[in-house]
Amino acid sequence: MLKLNKIMENKKIIFVPGWFHSLDFYKKKNGLEIWLDRDEFKKEISADVVLGHSLGASFSLMKYNDKIEKIFLFNPVIGKKSFWKLFSDWFKHAIFEKTEADKLSVILKFPTSLKNVSKLVNANYEKILQKIPAEKVVVYHGAGDKFLCDQICLDIFRKFGIKIIEIEEADHNWSEIFDQEVERIINSN
Repeated sequence: MLKLNKIMENKKIIFVPGWFHSLDFYKKKNGLEIWLDRDEFKKEISADVVLGHSLGASFSLMKYNDKIEKIFLFNPVIGKKSFWKLFSDWFKHAIFEKTEADKLSVILKFPTSLKNVSKLVNANYEKILQKIPAEKVVVYHGAGDKFLCDQICLDIFRKFGIKIIEIEEADHNWSEIFDQEVERIINSN
């Protein structure tokens, strides 16, 4: 994993973690700690390639700029109509898909992260996706993710001709299969 992190740094590849997670949870070093440091959420993305998971993927879209060559989204969460819909879906995910929470430090930042989650939920992703060439975005969807990266979310990406890769053995949680895809992505860039 150390070698992979060094390659990510050298190739200007960053990772953006999902809600309730830090870079350490994913064993990634090069990225944005948007849930631990409120200033990170305000930063523009300065990278050639962006990898984002869950709400970190949503953040990656929201912060898109023309300098980004490629965005790889793992179970992105878009198309939720309200914070309460997101919370309801996250709760179902936690019960039926067994969510994995990160360290206490991330959980303690929960009140501060709510404001950022609200911004992500309320973003107009269709308007954002209109500005991004479809060939710059690839979505990885865990086939077992029934609540967060759901059909509504996937249909939005399909509407814009964005490539969706189904990962049969995965659900919403980060998995070894996603790590293998990250390694493949890094080695091909």
